[in-house]
Amino acid sequence: MGKDCLMQVKNTLIVYKKKIWSIVILVTIFGMISAGAHAMFQVRGVVTGVDNNSITVTNFFRTQTVDMAGSSVNVSAIKPGYRIKIQKNLQGNILYVRTSAFKEDEEDEQHKDKHHRDYKDSRI
Repeated sequence: MGKDCLMQVKNTLIVYKKKIWSIVILVTIFGMISAGAHAMFQVRGVVTGVDNNSITVTNFFRTQTVDMAGSSVNVSAIKPGYRIKIQKNLQGNILYVRTSAFKEDEEDEQHKDKHHRDYKDSRI
């Protein structure tokens, strides 16, 4: 029975080989287009530098400098070390900017550990 099932799957793959490859190629092309669009219209990462009208953002893949001139974003409020997400449109104009500060201080870690320990103790 197992061999019959495998032979049937193999025959089905042979019959629909062209359709399967067409689907794989289409999915690959759409994935590449999606990745390209995200790379063009979104900037995500950690702020490494702030100038008068530009912000330098570094992520795992690259470092980008984004010109903030003409946008309604208060550049002086953004500090190095902030996580940032910038969404742009087709013309390159900035639609919105989302920032979040994060700290990796020992006090924060101790506070998280204490809170986690208290939570575990209260559950018992």
